[in-house]
Amino acid sequence: MKTHNPAKRSSLFLMELMIAILFFSLASAVCVQLFVKSHLLTSEAADLNQAVSQAQSAAEVIRSTDCSSSAVSESLPDAVIDTDGFRLYYDSEWNFCNKEDAKYLLRADLSFQPQMLYSHIAVTDIQDRDSIYELDVNRYLSLAR
Repeated sequence: MKTHNPAKRSSLFLMELMIAILFFSLASAVCVQLFVKSHLLTSEAADLNQAVSQAQSAAEVIRSTDCSSSAVSESLPDAVIDTDGFRLYYDSEWNFCNKEDAKYLLRADLSFQPQMLYSHIAVTDIQDRDSIYELDVNRYLSLAR
């Protein structure tokens, strides 16, 4: 008479169970990595969209005004104006804020040449020091009539 060894059957079942747990652990680790990567890409895309929008707004101010301090202040009341251009500070939700609370910086450097205005707009992440978006705007300054 043959007797079945219950220890052999249970050890085979335990090995099969361990392999199944290992497989599902690896699959869940890959899924978590994909979700994290997806979240990071979504955040970067949202930051890029906001940076493009803010840079285009600043470019429109440069195109439509004479870029004097009063004209920039009127169009962008939150702008910090200096001799080279102007700066705008944004918090993590892309709302205007002061320099101390800022996460993002829009810097517009202006250079006046005879009958030309050259400007370079850069939006950067202050904390990471990464450039998010850059835009050059050149404008012909017509002679006053």
